[in-house]
Amino acid sequence: MNQMLKHTYMHEFFGDVYPCEIKYLKNPPENAYQISVIIPIEYDTYEEAAACPAHLRFCKMHGHIVLAVFSNFEQGLNSSGKWFERVSGDVLEIIKWEEWWGYKISKSIGRFTDCPDVLTSFLPCAEKWDDIFQVERLPDGWGRNVQSLAYSVHCKVTPIEKT
Repeated sequence: MNQMLKHTYMHEFFGDVYPCEIKYLKNPPENAYQISVIIPIEYDTYEEAAACPAHLRFCKMHGHIVLAVFSNFEQGLNSSGKWFERVSGDVLEIIKWEEWWGYKISKSIGRFTDCPDVLTSFLPCAEKWDDIFQVERLPDGWGRNVQSLAYSVHCKVTPIEKT
């Protein structure tokens, strides 16, 4: 029997998150965090993976901060003309801080500015998410969307038996 190769594609989400709510960058937060996660869906084509609408949201669940991967993200103007952004769809995955193999996170060096150099301004980070977001002061159900910055598409090659 000969082996063939099956190619599937996966979307990697890159984004920023801040430990406090910021409305404007007049008073930037002490630090910003960048996080990336490979979305747990395999697509048949590069184009499908590139168009993946999944999104990330930090949430308080059972007294701890977790990272929820949602299947969709919506933004736009509501009926009263106010801008909105929200995750929607199904929860594809819940990632806990202890599950370090499921994400990469880095922290800005010093005070965050509106134009950081992502190659030199961020270092890998192992701070507990409960500490970053000060979980004890947050109400149950709290959540913060990760601001999308970029994406990457990974090709997964799997050998299959040819009969």
